Amino acid sequence: MINKKVLVINSKAPYPLHTGGEMRTYQMIKLLSETFEEVDIVYLTNDENPETKKGIDPYCKNSYAFQLSSKLFVLLRTLIGFLFGKLPLQVYYFYSPKIQKWIDANIEKYDLVFCNNIRTAEYVRNKSDVKKVIDYVDAISMNYERAKNKSNGIWKFLYSIDYKRSLNYELDILRKFNKTIIISEIDASYIISSSKEKNVSIAVISNMVEIPPFVKEDYEEEEKSVVFVGAMYYEANVAAVVYFAEKVFDKIKKVYPDLKFYIVGSRPHAKVQKLAKMQGVVVTGFIEDVSEYFTKPSIFVAPMQTGAGVQNKILQAMAAGCPVVTTTIGAEGIENITEKELIVKDNPKEMAEAIVELLTNSEKRKQQAICARKYILENLSHEHILNQFKQIVSF
Repeated sequence: MINKKVLVINSKAPYPLHTGGEMRTYQMIKLLSETFEEVDIVYLTNDENPETKKGIDPYCKNSYAFQLSSKLFVLLRTLIGFLFGKLPLQVYYFYSPKIQKWIDANIEKYDLVFCNNIRTAEYVRNKSDVKKVIDYVDAISMNYERAKNKSNGIWKFLYSIDYKRSLNYELDILRKFNKTIIISEIDASYIISSSKEKNVSIAVISNMVEIPPFVKEDYEEEEKSVVFVGAMYYEANVAAVVYFAEKVFDKIKKVYPDLKFYIVGSRPHAKVQKLAKMQGVVVTGFIEDVSEYFTKPSIFVAPMQTGAGVQNKILQAMAAGCPVVTTTIGAEGIENITEKELIVKDNPKEMAEAIVELLTNSEKRKQQAICARKYILENLSHEHILNQFKQIVSF
């Protein structure tokens, strides 16, 4: 345990855990608490949830929550930033003058500042009197560039501008922070390849996977089904389920007409809600406990078309013993993986054929799942990731 005091700066409450981003941040807080003597956290919130304090108290000595400004004020600030500024839009959206004032007054108490993504970097980006570490999580610029290529109209315009801003900001952070962390080698390479400076590096730390107490055991399901789990307002998840429903699902139903496609996640976008009109598609909305959706379905699908970083949903399904079919984008960042553990298909016809083959052969589904779970246990355990983390953040 290193006798240093650490301040974590978070763009929102890190608990309860509803999204992959929150899971990543929560893991980083746990790792920091196991590495350093004392950890404090400051974060923005819309509505303080008593569950938040309960979730972070075991790992943080002090927590400081600041109320997000009114929606109108935030949108106005973001619009002004878009028209007259150069920073990524999310930096303007999540910036809090109150947090800045608090940090300016208290930063000298800390030996290290840990920023959870580029949204929080602005508070300390130009401060040189404290050690600074940032977890990019993923390459936002790469995510936006891909989204730009898949979008139309106003969204294509916005992504075209913001992906350039995000990349410039990521590169500036690379110069001004002492250590930088990211979730996968692909994301790291994307940012580094755009840097004009030599000898720059980003440390890759994948998500550790908490091995769940629930494990899929029945591979002779009464109901044939596929499932997607994720925040259903997030663009990459919306694009994934729309793609699967429109390009893949019908091809499978020619062989399995009663097949169900469960789309599980909070705040489903209008495009997702529209899919519920298709026969066999079930849009659940928010589910408090999603464990059954990792153990009851025949197959977990993650047909990602955009996005960046490692997909937590895939790792969770693998750890729970559910066979997974994904795309190249979905598999990015999962190092040294083979088709024994994870099936990757980008062509709709080939994806449908792979799923039909799995649905037809319960023993193959079971063996796929066993290999996937073994991969998680051997490569992404808590001990394995903690050792990597300590080596990187120790100064």
